[in-house]
Amino acid sequence: MKYFDTLLEEQETSINIAYDQEKIEIYTNRVDVIKNLTREIGKPTTRDKKGKTYWMGAIWQIPFSDISTISKILNKEILIDKNFKPKKKETEEKNGFEQFRIF
Repeated sequence: MKYFDTLLEEQETSINIAYDQEKIEIYTNRVDVIKNLTREIGKPTTRDKKGKTYWMGAIWQIPFSDISTISKILNKEILIDKNFKPKKKETEEKNGFEQFRIF
């Protein structure tokens, strides 16, 4: 299976907790996260297609009753690539606060 490599600015992973349906839904279009989740919990429930040959996203639906799977996937190593280093914002100070410049 081929994955469409989305631009970095457009990559996302979202975790939705649907209390009324008693399930957790994870959506991602980041290739590394798709591979990690597939390795850890299996094939996705749904895949988003891009054209005829590429997949560009995947959705996993996990019921609340599957506690072991939920605790296994909700960690940084699976959802965020260990080599990922966030870029410091141009306006961010050492103390973590941002300064807004008004011109």
